[in-house]
Amino acid sequence: MKSSTLKVLALLLVLGMVAAACSKKPDEGGGKEGGTITIGQDKANNHGSEDVSGNDEFKVEIDDFYFEPTVLKGTAGQKVKLELDNEGSALHNFSLPEQNLDQEQDLISDAIARGAHAVQLYSEDNQGGVGCVQCHGPTLQGSLIPNTQTPDDPYDVQPTPNLTTVCGGPFTGHPLIYGLDDIYTTIEQGRGLMPSWSIRFAGALGDQQINDIVNYIVSIQDKDEVKFSENVCTNPEAVTKAIDQFLDGDPTKKPNPTTNIQF
Repeated sequence: MKSSTLKVLALLLVLGMVAAACSKKPDEGGGKEGGTITIGQDKANNHGSEDVSGNDEFKVEIDDFYFEPTVLKGTAGQKVKLELDNEGSALHNFSLPEQNLDQEQDLISDAIARGAHAVQLYSEDNQGGVGCVQCHGPTLQGSLIPNTQTPDDPYDVQPTPNLTTVCGGPFTGHPLIYGLDDIYTTIEQGRGLMPSWSIRFAGALGDQQINDIVNYIVSIQDKDEVKFSENVCTNPEAVTKAIDQFLDGDPTKKPNPTTNIQF
């Protein structure tokens, strides 16, 4: 996922303000940086705190499974403009309910809604349709499609992946997926019979359109099949577990998720 920036204006700091990562894990490190931290009733990966007293603007880095710094401290009534720079691929939420600040969640919800339309077929009523269902089936649970490499053999069909379990990566039969970046790469550059979709690889979709589709795919994961402990899209521990179990703990053995690199 390419970097995106969200600017949040005029936040009122009341004793403290928290930016908590979307991924929550068991408390491993108390309040020490590098472990996890408990904020209210939530737990978040801890990437330090920063005193922004006296500042009128501040930049927060958002990456996969954390915000850095995780905690911002200021003075009561202080106004600060925050710039949220998303450098990661994971979905994030930034909210201050008491101040009705939920822009990031609204952006994600809007992206998921657009993605839900994008995966359907193009029509007069659905002009944003890309047609993922044509190959992956009406519920995106996989299908059989003709092998375009053997057009003279009508009986040669190939299975397509079940996209409702793709975030399980190798745990659910997707051996080339070890995180969100692999899903983006596959859509952007194609694989096997699947063509490239990114305009940067001779496809038809921009980054935002691909981002919407990925957000939607993540939102429809089969929770019975893709347990959080094995969800490589939202849980960094699942990524580590997959590398340990399927790659002997060596991330350099991770396969390339695409075979169709085009320039």
